[in-house]
Amino acid sequence: MLDTVQFINDWAPQIKSWQIFPEKWGSISLDHKLDAKVQMAGLKNGNFRIRGISAFNLGNIGAGAAQTLPELERLAANDPDPKVRDNAREAIEKIKAASGNAEQ
Repeated sequence: MLDTVQFINDWAPQIKSWQIFPEKWGSISLDHKLDAKVQMAGLKNGNFRIRGISAFNLGNIGAGAAQTLPELERLAANDPDPKVRDNAREAIEKIKAASGNAEQ
């Protein structure tokens, strides 16, 4: 499983849509309040990097992102990018575990 710093170091150089990130780029912490609605919009972005980071962020939101499960499941099954599919699968696992629905 990727840690936040490694993930951002891998993807950050090409990212142009900074609005999907926490407030302070450079001092990312999971303590920041991420907005699931903003991340959900990122899942539908044409840029695979934005979709991947949004999925990653939704997994870190946990139970508060349960409403995004159908879209994450769609990405996990159908996204053309393997990294996006992996991030979506991990996010689904994290959200279900945080919601107490790990077996679904």
